[in-house]
Amino acid sequence: STGRFLIVLNPGEYTIEYEYKGLIADENIDVATDEEYHEVGRLITKSDIKLELQEIEADCEGIQIVSVADTNDWTYQLIVEDVIYGGADVEVLNPNKELVYQDLTNEFGEFRYEAILPKDQPSFRLKLHDPALCGKAKIILIDGNDNIVKEYTSNITCRELAVVVVEPGTFQKFYGYNKRGVTAEERELTLFVEKAVAIFEQTGKLTLNLEGCASSVPTKTFKTNRSLAAKRLEDGELAIKTALEARGIAFDRVIVNRKSGCHGPYYKGDFETGAEKYGKFQFFKASVK
Repeated sequence: STGRFLIVLNPGEYTIEYEYKGLIADENIDVATDEEYHEVGRLITKSDIKLELQEIEADCEGIQIVSVADTNDWTYQLIVEDVIYGGADVEVLNPNKELVYQDLTNEFGEFRYEAILPKDQPSFRLKLHDPALCGKAKIILIDGNDNIVKEYTSNITCRELAVVVVEPGTFQKFYGYNKRGVTAEERELTLFVEKAVAIFEQTGKLTLNLEGCASSVPTKTFKTNRSLAAKRLEDGELAIKTALEARGIAFDRVIVNRKSGCHGPYYKGDFETGAEKYGKFQFFKASVK
């Protein structure tokens, strides 16, 4: 970066100190006491600070640094539960807990490194999808050769998130004898998926409880009622999976609890008169939280 500074000084002797990311240089300037105007130009570069003015090794975060160029390729990396963590909002603070800069971790869990003033120790404040993971987070500082320079574990906190009240969602479909199937276009299922998407956007996680059920009325088409119940479960799960993926939610990020089986009273050959009695156990249902 470049820029120009104009300093107006009264006559006298001055020491001007230059500092750039932990590198310090100084020079003495004598402002004449006559009445004439003097303009003294100074072109300062990073190499000037290192070589021409004064070469100083700065203790930056406990690491000896000679040149700013040495740290240009350095980066931080966020690790949570031994896995790189992308998409986290990270605030870097100075020892007074004042915000120095803020960044977002990329797909490799990396965010930019900037040197804090010499001997200062940075601390980090994270915004994770699940604040409970905060105690399992660590940040490593990596140099341009992929060597680990330093590891941080004790000076990491999480930003407090607003408490979100999430309403659970439910869906249930009843079937006639030997019927099965759920389509993603069904209105009630669409409303259920909308609820699931809202929960995921608010909390960053999703848990589905799915159940397929059949009555005890015998079936030749599916051989057993347990098989029919399993088919109803599969159909319902596929419809929900298709709808969620169409909304950008990868199904491998969803926790799914499944169960299927045959329930209801034992069949007594009263199919014609017992439709209501057995029909309440012919269903697929889902809940989300």
